[in-house]
This record gives sequence, structure tokens and C-alpha cells, in this order.
Amino acid sequence: MKSLLLLVVLTASCERPAPVDPVVVPPPDPLPVPVELEPELPNCASACLNLRKQGCPVAADTPEGSKCEEICENSFQLSALAWDVEALTVTEICPR
Repeated sequence: MKSLLLLVVLTASCERPAPVDPVVVPPPDPLPVPVELEPELPNCASACLNLRKQGCPVAADTPEGSKCEEICENSFQLSALAWDVEALTVTEICPR
């Protein structure tokens, strides 16, 4: 009984540990907002896409199988024949 009394006295005089605060996990960082990309400069692909939408014959593949984009790129070899891709990207009529 003495040992029980001693245990009670020792236990009563001991400090109890302070309650531990729950671990708070911060939420993940939000996904970065995509940066708005600069619009792509007019190029042969955009010119040919627009010409195809208009149904222009110049945008069709040649009988030999050349694509509009290839013909456009090749046009820059001679400045006199170079396509105006900026104008062809926005035109609403087929070029002659």
C-alpha cells in the first residue's frame, strides 16, 4: 500500500506534457496561371490554312504532291515570287 501511495504522490507531482498542436499542412501552391502566348506571326502554315478555309485552288496539293506550305516556303527563294503571308493569313478572297 505504501508503494501505491508513493506512486500516487509521484504521479500527482509530475508535470504532464502540454498537448501537442495538430500538424497543419499548408495547401499546395496553386497551379501557375499560364502566360498568354504572343500570337504566332503569320507564316506559310497560317497563310495556307486560311486559303484552304476559303477554298482557294492555290492551297490545294499539286498533282506532283507538293503541299501549299512547301510551295509558300519555296517562294522565298526569289523575292519577286515571295508570298505575302501576312496578307494571305487574313484575306477573305482567293488570290489570282
